[in-house]
Amino acid sequence: MKSRNSGRVSAKWLPVLCIGFFFLGTLFTNRFSGPLDSNCQLILTQQHSQELEIVSEDCSTKKKVEDEKAVMDEVQKTHEVIKSLDKSVSMLQMELAATRST
Repeated sequence: MKSRNSGRVSAKWLPVLCIGFFFLGTLFTNRFSGPLDSNCQLILTQQHSQELEIVSEDCSTKKKVEDEKAVMDEVQKTHEVIKSLDKSVSMLQMELAATRST
């Protein structure tokens, strides 16, 4: 007669097996993926620094000029809007004074 638990793992052993296989996997992964040789790391570091330098040069030169122009345009528009609102407020004040006096 067959037993009920043939081929099954007990629920108590499942976390132990998972943790064990996890550590076993990290052990093999670290062993097979050895460190890169120093020449390869040096080349990768130089490439990375060159890419960063190129990107930073592009950002600093183009955006500053464009940003300054955009800021000056916005300042000019703001001054014009303030003048327009000031004229509107003074017109409304004059109309209010005129309607109160009549």
